[in-house]
Amino acid sequence: MKEPLSENDKIKEYWDERAAGSSAIAVTTNDNYLRILEAETIAKVIQELELPDALRVFDVGCGDGQTTIRVAETLKAATFLGADYSPAMVARAVANLADNADVSKRVEFREGDILNLVACSGAEHFDVATTDRCIINLPTFEEQRQAIHNIAQYLKPGGYYLALENFTDGQEMLNQTRALIGLPEISVRWHNRFLTEQELDEIASPHFDILRILNFSSTYYYITRVVYSALCRDLGEEPDYQHPIHKVAMTLPSEGNYSPTRMAILRRK
Repeated sequence: MKEPLSENDKIKEYWDERAAGSSAIAVTTNDNYLRILEAETIAKVIQELELPDALRVFDVGCGDGQTTIRVAETLKAATFLGADYSPAMVARAVANLADNADVSKRVEFREGDILNLVACSGAEHFDVATTDRCIINLPTFEEQRQAIHNIAQYLKPGGYYLALENFTDGQEMLNQTRALIGLPEISVRWHNRFLTEQELDEIASPHFDILRILNFSSTYYYITRVVYSALCRDLGEEPDYQHPIHKVAMTLPSEGNYSPTRMAILRRK
């Protein structure tokens, strides 16, 4: 009899299946404009850190590589290693990179598990590490703690970790606002464990100073998940992630706390 899959293996299988079956723009999320906003925010924050131009970036849990590639297009002197534990996602990333000759010499994708990074990164140390909704795919708090520890081991002293992850209080505020106008709750997906800021502080503080937490997508979520969702309901239409309102929403200043997705900017001790 075949052994039942562990929770981690089920999550990995989910991402393998998504990589194999989803359209090019919906591999890691259906919301392509959110991905663009995330990549732009990562690139902007790295530029603001005033690091050397020829920095080395480690994108842990890179998925199909689209965010890595977009950031590399902005940081033209930086080199990147993207790692993901899903072979199908890495294959997608390699294919996406092949379509982008401008960055292909500066970006590499490899298979690598955040809980065991040595196989993909060896003894290398990086100037910057990023995760983009990667930590939340670990099903337990202790695994999330181990993941943060592992990332710290691959950063130079004084290096930066940009943790772009989902937090419970933003999710709750978003759903409370939706409820005020009769919209249904947006549930947390079965394979996600959102963080609290207190939990992040607990697991990161042994290795990092938390410089600030950037709530960069609050307005975007308010416009797309509250205003636009209510408009679709009233018009009897299904929401469309390619609707132009998403493009407009990503250009607006971020206010409030209506988004689960934010970026913690951490510096290695």
